Order: sequence, then structure tokens, then C-alpha cells
Amino acid sequence: MELCDKSAMDLSKLLRKGKVSSREITESVLKRIEEKEKNLNAYITTVKDSALKQADQADEKYRRGEDLPLLAGIALAV
Repeated sequence: MELCDKSAMDLSKLLRKGKVSSREITESVLKRIEEKEKNLNAYITTVKDSALKQADQADEKYRRGEDLPLLAGIALAV
């Protein structure tokens, strides 16, 4: 099972245990978008560079042991 197929709660638990990084989650989501977008045409805009930068920032906060919201570091689409 790919990271992008897991629930937000499962990803949150994995992040907090240090078993995955936010960057890994984000890369998984971006890869899935790249694979499916041509057929789905579901996104107006994707912001790959910004998403990866934010993932790296979340990873740094986790490394520092900051108290973060449950969805911190999990890629979301609206």
C-alpha cells in the first residue's frame, strides 16, 4: 500500500513515531497525481515546489519535537 492510500490518522501516527516523513507522504501524493491527472483532470493547480518545501518544514518541526496539530505534515487536496 502506498502512503497516499493511507488514512490521515494512520499517516499522523506514522509521522509522530518517525516511521515516515512528511516529504515521503507528499512525494507519494504528487506521484499519484502525476499518474492519474491526465485521465481525471481533477486539479486546476498543483504546487509541487511549495508542497515539498512545506513538507520539509514540517519534518524539521517534528525533529525538534514541537507539539503539532494532527494533520501537520500531511498533504491535502481541496
